Amino acid sequence: MKLIFSQTITLANAQPIKVTLGEDTQVLDEVVVTALGIKRATKALSYNVQEVKGDELTAVKDANFMNSLSGKVAGVQINSGATGAGGATRVVMRGMKSLTKDNNALYVIDGVPIFNTGKSGGEGLFGEMGGSDAVADLNPDDIASISMMTGPSAAALYGSAAANGVVLITTKKGQTEKTTITVSNSTTFSKAYIMPDMQNRYGTSSGLFSWGELTNRRYNPSDFFETGSNVINSVALSTGNTKNQTYLSASTTNSGGILPNNSYNRYNFTARNTTHFLNDKLLWNPPQAS
Repeated sequence: MKLIFSQTITLANAQPIKVTLGEDTQVLDEVVVTALGIKRATKALSYNVQEVKGDELTAVKDANFMNSLSGKVAGVQINSGATGAGGATRVVMRGMKSLTKDNNALYVIDGVPIFNTGKSGGEGLFGEMGGSDAVADLNPDDIASISMMTGPSAAALYGSAAANGVVLITTKKGQTEKTTITVSNSTTFSKAYIMPDMQNRYGTSSGLFSWGELTNRRYNPSDFFETGSNVINSVALSTGNTKNQTYLSASTTNSGGILPNNSYNRYNFTARNTTHFLNDKLLWNPPQAS
């Protein structure tokens, strides 16, 4: 909601007047996290960075939080896998760049690049098909913001591995002079929406123009599908003072798809501590451990 105030002044004569507009102290410049982990105003950067806050990721939770970015960043295509709950996701920035190589973006978490390798879907004939990926193991409630870096600047900062762009993830840390406990639950259900109209009245026949004999057996395709569910529970503690900040969290994700034998379970425990030494001249801020 935005309030606009106006004022009307009646002039006694037609003399020229001078109007001065004051600055609005409530309007703040948009701040993003750069490649080096430094917060800077968007207009001060020489390269393109688009940021998504953590609240937008948790508005509608998914087993793989990258699916929640679909449609939120211009020029970025989120391709979710067909492996069901918790399936791998591919991030393509500004179109395909290669026909023979991987077009997925590079992930950088708290300044540390990671290889988002896929996980096998299991043994057997289709065992080599990807099931999930490494980034899906992150708890979306632990993410403070996600910045998308596209263009040559990403490769200049992170090398050839970032030629397809960079997904820069910044995780949460403890707050100063404030203690916060956050408890959240997200429960969603899914179901197959449209079913084909099956012919169940006649059986099969060897004749080309014969319907076959009448049958009492009926096949309903909806009997094959199940009701999918996605239950995410999370609790987090953030506390600290001017010298030391601590962030702790725990979450469970239990997701089941609409297909039989399709499930995804994840359990996250996160601990992060930030400490200042030598009159704030030395900062110990390791990445989160989960």
